[in-house]
Amino acid sequence: MPADKLQPYYDSVAQETFFTWERTSQWLPWMKMGDQEGYLFYSVTGGTVPSLESLPDYIQKDIATRIPLYAHAPKCVLEMPDETSWTYFAKHFDEYLAGDVQFPVPAPEEDFPCKIVPADIAFGQFLQ
Repeated sequence: MPADKLQPYYDSVAQETFFTWERTSQWLPWMKMGDQEGYLFYSVTGGTVPSLESLPDYIQKDIATRIPLYAHAPKCVLEMPDETSWTYFAKHFDEYLAGDVQFPVPAPEEDFPCKIVPADIAFGQFLQ
């Protein structure tokens, strides 16, 4: 199917995407809770926005100045290890303890290599 025929489908899906996510976990290291009884419960709901300009100003500013990596979603499955909140925090734990970092840590735009290219993108390359 030609790429231009696929676009209306993707546009409609993007406009109608909503999600929920929940998780429980132990205390995070920076909470310094030790063996104290308890756990964390995360509950998130969300959806797509039509553009970055639809986001609150403070998020737009952070993306523009500190974390431009988040301006665009990857177009493929990236050739890199998975990152969790635990591994991300562990990488920056010493900076956190020293008070030298604001989360999320600044992330410039990068061109990561693809591990798997979605079929529609690969197919679209042949149409050009």
